[in-house]
Amino acid sequence: MRKIILAILLFYYGSCFSQKLLNSFPLPLKKDKDVFQIVDKETHITTFFVSDNKKVKALLLDQNMQIKDSITTVSPKSSNYSNMIGYNKSNGNIRLFWASEDFKNIYAQSFNFKSKSIGGVTQQLPLLNEKVLGNFSENNKLYLLTIVEKTSMLRLYVFDENFIIKAYAIDLKERKFYDENFKLSPLYDNVLSPEFGNTQIVNLDVPSRLSGAANRRKIYSNKKEITIALDHNINFTQLIVIDLETLKTEVNLITMPFIEDSDPQNTKTNSFLFEDKIYQIKLTRKKMKIDLKDLNGTLIKEYMINDSIDLGLKNAKILKTGDDFGRDKIIEKPLQFLSEVYNKNLSINCVKYGIDSFVTFGAVPVINRSQSYHNFNLMSTMRQNMTPHNSMNMQMQIKNFGGRPGPSPQFTEQFIYLQKPFNPFSTPEEVYCSVILDREGNFLDRNTDDFIVNKLGAFYNSLQDISTETLFKVDNNYYLGYYDNKNKKYIIRNFAD
Repeated sequence: MRKIILAILLFYYGSCFSQKLLNSFPLPLKKDKDVFQIVDKETHITTFFVSDNKKVKALLLDQNMQIKDSITTVSPKSSNYSNMIGYNKSNGNIRLFWASEDFKNIYAQSFNFKSKSIGGVTQQLPLLNEKVLGNFSENNKLYLLTIVEKTSMLRLYVFDENFIIKAYAIDLKERKFYDENFKLSPLYDNVLSPEFGNTQIVNLDVPSRLSGAANRRKIYSNKKEITIALDHNINFTQLIVIDLETLKTEVNLITMPFIEDSDPQNTKTNSFLFEDKIYQIKLTRKKMKIDLKDLNGTLIKEYMINDSIDLGLKNAKILKTGDDFGRDKIIEKPLQFLSEVYNKNLSINCVKYGIDSFVTFGAVPVINRSQSYHNFNLMSTMRQNMTPHNSMNMQMQIKNFGGRPGPSPQFTEQFIYLQKPFNPFSTPEEVYCSVILDREGNFLDRNTDDFIVNKLGAFYNSLQDISTETLFKVDNNYYLGYYDNKNKKYIIRNFAD
């Protein structure tokens, strides 16, 4: 029966969804499989890296994901460089950065497809009582952001195209940071205290749903700035914005939605930054409120759910996913929705949908440290002893579609331990509502079933025995790559939005 159902799913998803098999090539891989890609937005050429614990294979792919050239060399994992963390380019060389577990040693592995030359340079980082928050490749540079323990001192390490490291101190001791009990505290206690979990990297380049934004401590990056968003205090979102050119830093407080008679002990909040706006969500046992504001805190729109869902739209469905057959259940009663959400990790996020916005709000499961959780990503190479700061914003990692057992990221109430930014389109027992908003925040009466998030999630759930997945974007097309463990092939598919 299972094979029959799978065959039906494969036929349905293959015939109805606008996905296309672009490439499938033999690739024997062993332990510690990993994947990384660099997209040249001007030439549409993708440099694709696939590695295991023995070798790295660099592939040059054209805009149709066909192999133009390849280079194979020894993997730095054999020398204890366990994480691919970023890239830059210089004089025809593509430089892939690797880091040791403690980030104190950085290895730059260079590839030149014209000369077929391979090189490597090692640098040591003078990390002293510092914790790594995140790493980002922007402006042909690698940025590594750290925080000094028990302080409000950030440090930004910048690796330029010549692999020269510059370190900048960002002292925020004169700025005010509040803990969840409204007491002044060092920034460290708000970001990396074990009590609050770890910081989640958010990638806005490719679509995601709720699990990619469930953590209440997030870092966003673009070519101009890095933003740290803190939502542990139920009354406001604290934003720390670092200009990557001037290093000028701004700290702002944006007030959370107001719900009358809310009990602080029974209130949950979260937020999501998107372009020049912020979505903030607040939840009590019987009410949910969402505010859309600009980054000065000016209210644009507000939405309320209580005993009735007054959203001004017709096609929005509230779904609960993840029964034994992978089916979605429609929730009709607003109070049932609020009850389901309240017992999980509250989340909201947004992705671009043409000129409009695709917004999803709801919750993902609270999973104890001892419980297993399905992973779709790193993809499958996630290891329990790795820390969440090993992240890269130029590629989207995907996890938690539900279905099969796998390595186990750890979930606890109100925060999620993750290794890399990932794109979980659906999670077992996820409860959510997806809507489309115009530029002014008005609901549009459109069906969301055909949006790329749902296409990818549904297709992925039909796959079996895969690993080393990645999702990335070239122009307006999304590309899903994954390793077929049984047939020892790497496969790349295209999904049109």
